[in-house]
Amino acid sequence: MKDPSCPDTVYVSELVVSGTVNTMPGNTLAAFADHGVVAGDTVHARYEAAREHLDSLRHVGVDYADVTETLEREGMAAFEASWDELGRAVARKLDYTVRRPRVRAADSAPTRRNDCRGDGPV
Repeated sequence: MKDPSCPDTVYVSELVVSGTVNTMPGNTLAAFADHGVVAGDTVHARYEAAREHLDSLRHVGVDYADVTETLEREGMAAFEASWDELGRAVARKLDYTVRRPRVRAADSAPTRRNDCRGDGPV
């Protein structure tokens, strides 16, 4: 959640469009599953108003194409960093699993023969 004054589901409930995918942090997913509402397509009905806002940006010197390219580049870098960290974490776990000391069957055998039946010492 980026704006604490907004509901914790706002970035999900306000961006509902058929045929799209929305990614979100686990806490947002849990919040939306708990109390989020899908009110249908929330984008197309506001398309004209959004177009007017975007056009007004151009009139005050904001290059929308530059903004979207920057956001895409930064977003991809963040996703790539997360993906790389996931790969490193999996590699560390695999390395630990391969290198950890193994317990041999003979080392963990019962000290008594037929121990599970309560027979005497070996």
